[in-house]
Amino acid sequence: MENWKIKKNIILSIMELAKAAYPNEFSGMLVGDKDDKIIDDIYIIPATTNNLFSSSIRTDLVPMSLSIVGSVHSHPSNYARPSNADLHFFSSKSINIIAHYPYAPENYVAFNSKGEQILVQII
Repeated sequence: MENWKIKKNIILSIMELAKAAYPNEFSGMLVGDKDDKIIDDIYIIPATTNNLFSSSIRTDLVPMSLSIVGSVHSHPSNYARPSNADLHFFSSKSINIIAHYPYAPENYVAFNSKGEQILVQII
């Protein structure tokens, strides 16, 4: 199983963004080092639309950057299983995190590009 690491301030920021968007979903892009498997930042993409059931990123506004390693979005319930739309979006990313209610630092699940659950250690 793949093992990624995420900086504590980033997971805390993700949870605060999810809380602020609640009861809607929120989404962003994870930034880091794909070789070392470390996430150290998050990009919030302009013009992202969020509602109770989905979050849509305008891919034309995502920076052209090799440092984008994955995606993050929230589920406004304690259900963190990816939907079919999530799985399709995951396919081009190395790591994908779903934060779920009640948005404490441990309320997340991570998946690889195939939708398989992977481990992420908070550092």
